[in-house]
Amino acid sequence: MSADSSEPTLVLLPGLHGTHHLFQPLLDVIPPSVPTRVISHPAHESCGYPELLRRVEQQLEDESQVILFAESFSGPIGLHFAIRHPQKVRALVLCASFAAPPVPAVLCYLATPLIWLRFPIPGLAIRTFLSGFRAPRELVRETRNVIRLLNPRVLAHRVRETTRAQAKKELAHCKVPILCLAATRDRLIGARSLRRMRRIRPDMEVVTFDTSHLLLQMKPGEVWEAMLRFPAVGNWYNAAASKL
Repeated sequence: MSADSSEPTLVLLPGLHGTHHLFQPLLDVIPPSVPTRVISHPAHESCGYPELLRRVEQQLEDESQVILFAESFSGPIGLHFAIRHPQKVRALVLCASFAAPPVPAVLCYLATPLIWLRFPIPGLAIRTFLSGFRAPRELVRETRNVIRLLNPRVLAHRVRETTRAQAKKELAHCKVPILCLAATRDRLIGARSLRRMRRIRPDMEVVTFDTSHLLLQMKPGEVWEAMLRFPAVGNWYNAAASKL
């Protein structure tokens, strides 16, 4: 919990991997004066969205004010949390995320056997669907290592869980200011998810980046700058950033 209850804690909700590891590029550019907290999802339990939401609620019980940053897989969790706790959430940032199943269910189920067999993910596949071809080798290697750390049963369950992601109603009725960060070359989520969210919430602020699905890892500085330009975030943290 932040020492000053008037200053919200920036809470980072992770992507499919469910860990803190891939948040480091963003953490490196956030000023130390900004209270920040990273939430991890269970690495050895196959939890669905409802259970993951309950776990996030339990972990944030001690926070009076938060700004939620929900990456990819965690977007539906962020939307449901914001609907259930509007008095606590000052803003919601959706990064390369979605409010409904982002890809056809058949593709998710076809990927399950390969995950169970721990089929090594080629660097080409990571660059094609996640990091893009401009990504440094270090990011590709780290992404592969983070994925391999996760129990394959848990990873397969999370992939299938995206087919049951339903947060369109929450997106439509959410009273919390929403900033959507989207990658124009995102081959995993695709442009369809963004178009769908824009139809539901035309008033939602959208910032696009010329990069791939690993948006915050490829452009952490630009992501933080976009957040500071968003009034619901910048009004709180611009002062903290100026202290550096």
